[in-house]
Amino acid sequence: MNAVPECPAELDKYWSSIGQSMLTLFYAITNGVAWSDAVRPLEDVSVLAVGFVIFYIIISVFTLLNVVTGVFVNTAIERASADKDIAALKAFQKRKEQIQVLRHAFEAMDHWQTNNLKIKDIEEAMGLESVGAFLESLDISTDDIRMLFTLIDADNSGSIDLEEFVSGCMQLHGPAKSLQLAKMSYENKITREAVNTMGANIRTILARMEVMMKPSGLIREPL
Repeated sequence: MNAVPECPAELDKYWSSIGQSMLTLFYAITNGVAWSDAVRPLEDVSVLAVGFVIFYIIISVFTLLNVVTGVFVNTAIERASADKDIAALKAFQKRKEQIQVLRHAFEAMDHWQTNNLKIKDIEEAMGLESVGAFLESLDISTDDIRMLFTLIDADNSGSIDLEEFVSGCMQLHGPAKSLQLAKMSYENKITREAVNTMGANIRTILARMEVMMKPSGLIREPL
């Protein structure tokens, strides 16, 4: 009788049955067993089997890496989005608190409850340490009170109401250079208005000169 060939111990250890083979493949991708040790017994059985196991390990490892990477990236994106929302909420809350404090500051300076502040009221208020310190805390320079008043007085009425005061201070809120930029913008606006006025005056003078010179014959009508 022909004897049944004995299965090598290593082959029997890793590939003795379908269940054992599946367990070996699982161990191979989870570092439960060195995949080289599991593949070596198959080299004497079939090169195709070796290739299949290696291909399985490569696909499984890359798939696992993609899943893990995707989880980490998704978590990072969610955290970044949450941090951004929290930062926006904090900024909104801070702005709301600043507006409320500006309203209280306006009421403190408006002694006569007229809802309008003159340059004199602002100058007197700057003498109070609390008001000056508050504006400085908003990074609003108080070195030039008259220029500050002019920039806040949006309608050039010579007085500032509550809305102008709050809006103007919030626009000037920032480093000292913000006030300087606003000052330059205001001066540029005044210059443009002056140039436009000068141009209109020149056109008016030229028109009058033309009317005056026509009767004298210095200007002839086109034939």
